[in-house]
Amino acid sequence: MKTSGVVAVALSGGVDSAVAAWILRKQGARVIGVTMRLTDGADPSAAQRSAEALDIPLQVLDWRERFEEAIIAPFYVSYATGLTPNPCVWCNERVKYGWLMQAAEQLGAERLATGHYARVMQSADGAVLYQAEDARQDQSYFLSRVPRAQLERVVLPLGALSKAEVRALAIRAGLPAASERDSQDICFVGADGYRAELARRYPQALAPGPIVDQSGRQLGEHRGLGWYTLGQREGLGIAASEPLYVMALDAAHNRLVVGTRAQAQTNRVRVSALNWLVPVAPAAPFSAEARVRYRAPAVKARLVPHGNGYLDITFKDAQLPAAPGQTAAFYEGTRLLGSGTIVAE
Repeated sequence: MKTSGVVAVALSGGVDSAVAAWILRKQGARVIGVTMRLTDGADPSAAQRSAEALDIPLQVLDWRERFEEAIIAPFYVSYATGLTPNPCVWCNERVKYGWLMQAAEQLGAERLATGHYARVMQSADGAVLYQAEDARQDQSYFLSRVPRAQLERVVLPLGALSKAEVRALAIRAGLPAASERDSQDICFVGADGYRAELARRYPQALAPGPIVDQSGRQLGEHRGLGWYTLGQREGLGIAASEPLYVMALDAAHNRLVVGTRAQAQTNRVRVSALNWLVPVAPAAPFSAEARVRYRAPAVKARLVPHGNGYLDITFKDAQLPAAPGQTAAFYEGTRLLGSGTIVAE
């Protein structure tokens, strides 16, 4: 689909956003580059090189203080209280499709484009969000909290492309980002990992404590709850007749509760803070596929909305427990219906 008019492109300095901007220019859009400085260590020079190669203007937005308050601080609070945070989902909701969308409007842009691998398509009900055609690269999960009202102004030029095709286009266009490695880490976490900063902010989150079974019997000692997440099997350091899995993080008592796979598995999870990408939020139970972590497959489930803002997901087959604080995304085939935040019951 051709894109025209004025489009702001979130330039990170990586190959995906640079190719997204190049595609839009080839389609005839007037492209404005915007890049965000979100941490003290962030360097806008890579985005500047991309903008120069594309021959587009670049606006640098210094949002370090705002980002600390909205994303970084809640990230560490989550770990300190026994949750497993999802900062990339938060960032897309609050920063890219919140603050950045507003900034794009102020710059005169009609729409905002990013280098995410997902697809926005038009239907009789308005804009609809779908998975990327290349399922291996699909990032629709990370966009599951983007407000539906914003979808009409979202442009995702890479949704029909594979990563190899994107890199080939970058080489063809002579973009400096063509040889850049993909970023795999959370953008604000340094080389020492997030636990070094967690230890500085909330040392109690890394304080050792007992590992117990369901009955409360102590089986060993954990290194600090900040090292673990629900469903984890590796790194427990317990000798047992069969593998043990993390069943709960009891932050109030600094206990790690573990059990066998059979004990840990569940067919139900509850979510709150619902975000629907369909015209009318479902009020009756319905069937869909649910994904409770980014790399997990979407599995068949029955979803039951409640009037108090919660939704219960009952999986067709038992699953290892999903971590409170993570995002559960709901799909109908490749269409993303909405999402919610997993809560502890």
